[in-house]
Amino acid sequence: MSDIIPLERGVFEVTGSSGAIYRVDMTCFAGQGQCSCPDFRIRKQPGIEAGGRGDHLHCRHILAVREWIVDELVKAWLQQEQEPT
Repeated sequence: MSDIIPLERGVFEVTGSSGAIYRVDMTCFAGQGQCSCPDFRIRKQPGIEAGGRGDHLHCRHILAVREWIVDELVKAWLQQEQEPT
């Protein structure tokens, strides 16, 4: 997995390891996220819809987007710290 492109607030395009492009919407399921990949639709989504929570219900594309979001937040915080006051 390499490319993560923000499309709109909370929605991302993720290029999977096979080169396929998936859409990840982090606004779905109370912030747990939803992905268009087969793994999520077939295996993970039914668990979330049944009220489940946890990383075991996230596909690798959702986990990659979550990591990307954290990285971007850390970069923003570090940049703010370097700005003169």
